[in-house]
Amino acid sequence: PILYKDKPILLYYASKERDIGDKYLSKNNIKQTDVYNRTDEMSKSMNKKDWHELLGDKEWLPKTVIDTSKIKSLEFPIIAKPSEGHSGIGIMKFDTIEDCERELSKPDCNLDTFSEMIKDIDTEYRFIFVKGNLIMVHERIPIEEINKTIDNKKPEESLGFLYVEQDLDKEKYEVSKIVKEFRKQIELDFYALDIMRDKKGKYWIIESNSAIGMGGNTLARTYEGIYKDFYGKHLTDNQKSLVESICGDYYKEISRLYTKELDKSKNPKIYK
Repeated sequence: PILYKDKPILLYYASKERDIGDKYLSKNNIKQTDVYNRTDEMSKSMNKKDWHELLGDKEWLPKTVIDTSKIKSLEFPIIAKPSEGHSGIGIMKFDTIEDCERELSKPDCNLDTFSEMIKDIDTEYRFIFVKGNLIMVHERIPIEEINKTIDNKKPEESLGFLYVEQDLDKEKYEVSKIVKEFRKQIELDFYALDIMRDKKGKYWIIESNSAIGMGGNTLARTYEGIYKDFYGKHLTDNQKSLVESICGDYYKEISRLYTKELDKSKNPKIYK
């Protein structure tokens, strides 16, 4: 492919494909600094153990240890994760230290990140950003057909969520301070933060992701956000109408497929 420096370029690929992407950039004489998401910054968000080491002990992170000798300092139940993985694969919940130690004693155990479980969760979100600017918010709702949660899934099973777009004009999110602190350590240009809000209104970052799965509505919002950042101007009225049309068609489709889940959403963005 031919890449153009006068148009925005988004690095968006898994680690195993990174070398291929870097070769294409080199072939077109494009530097990492000329694209959205440098590979070194993407790497920081991919490894959960390194991610927690880098961010340290923040008030908006659940208490986490990566040294197994310190697991006893955590308040149970806890959530244990392998460094690599996605969609909840490999993640386990332990109610007691004995259960955790029993799993760690297995020769094939790859758990290395241990966090206190957030209590009294009110809502789960996925916040999507271009640099420090929030462009989209999804509410994460478990898909009933899959019917898996951290409480009943097997380690090798994945979790499934419906991502329901929220109306930014109605909802006001107190995440600007968190995002500013986060970007001091991980300077991604396009990324998502998976966040839980507890019943007291406190926000907790669970993890970041620089290669999220994107449906049509997210792709359209991403285009809109990167266009504004890159060119320094808003979409034309015709372009804006096209984005809203794509998002509206996507909403109609999930309304047809996921009626029960959508009914649980607290504040979906309704398209007319």
